[in-house]
Amino acid sequence: GADALMNQPSSAQRTESTRTYAGSPGFDEIEREELSRLFGRVVWARVAVLPALVGLVMWLLATDETPWRRWLLGTLIVVASGFFLVEAGRHRASALHRGTIGVNLTFAVLAQAAATFATGGLGSPLLPIMFPIAMVAAITMRPPAGFVLVGCQIAALWAMALAEAEGLVPNLNLVAFGGGSRAGWSDTHLVVNAAFASGGLLVVAGLGRTIRGAFDAMIRRALRARQESVQAHGELSALAGEIAHELKNPLASVKGLAGLLAQDAVT
Repeated sequence: GADALMNQPSSAQRTESTRTYAGSPGFDEIEREELSRLFGRVVWARVAVLPALVGLVMWLLATDETPWRRWLLGTLIVVASGFFLVEAGRHRASALHRGTIGVNLTFAVLAQAAATFATGGLGSPLLPIMFPIAMVAAITMRPPAGFVLVGCQIAALWAMALAEAEGLVPNLNLVAFGGGSRAGWSDTHLVVNAAFASGGLLVVAGLGRTIRGAFDAMIRRALRARQESVQAHGELSALAGEIAHELKNPLASVKGLAGLLAQDAVT
C-alpha cells in the first residue's frame, strides 16, 4: 500500500501529462476528423446556396450596365462556382487535405471582399457575409493565421470606406440602390459604420477562438479519461496477477497436504 502511494504521479506530473494531449497522435487524429466534418458541412452549404448566388448576380448584371461591375461580378461568379464544385468533389473523394482550410478561407475572404466592393462597398447587401467567414476562420485555423485573415477583412472595410469618402469610384453604388459613389451617407456615417463592422469582426473572431478552445478542452478531457481507464485496467490486471501469485504457494501446500492425508487414509 505504501509503495502504491509512492508510485502515484504528483500533481505536477499530471499537469504535464495533460499538456501533452494537444500534440499527441490521438488528439491530432480526433481534431482532424471533427474539423473535416465541419468543413464538409461548409462545403456542401456553399454548393446549396450557389444557385441563389448565381441568380442574384444575373439580376445585378441585368439591371446594372456599369462595365467594370459587370466584368468583376461575372468573373467572380464563374471562378467561385468552379472553386465550390471542385472543392466539393475533392472533399467527397477523400478526407481533409493539408492546407485545404487555409486555401478555402483565403479564397472566401478575397472573393467576399471583391463581391462586396462590386455591389456597393459598405452599402452592399453582401457585407454581413464577412462575419460568418471570420467565425469559421477563428474556429478552424490556429493563431495567428485566423487573425491575419480577419485583419485582411478589416483592411478591406477601411479601404472601401476610404473609396466611398473620397468618391474614388463614381458609380460604386448599385443602380438598383440609387447609384452614385456612396449609399447617401455622410463621411461620419461611413467611419462609424466601418468602425462598428471592424469591432464586430474582432468580437466574432474572439468568440470563435473561445469555441475552439472549448472544443480542444473536450478532446483533452476525453483522452485523459481514456488514459486513466487504460491505466486503471492495467493496475487491476497487475493486482490480479499478484493475488494469484500470492495464493499459488498456499494452495500448492494445501494440495500437497491433502494428497498426503489421502495416502495415509488409504493405508
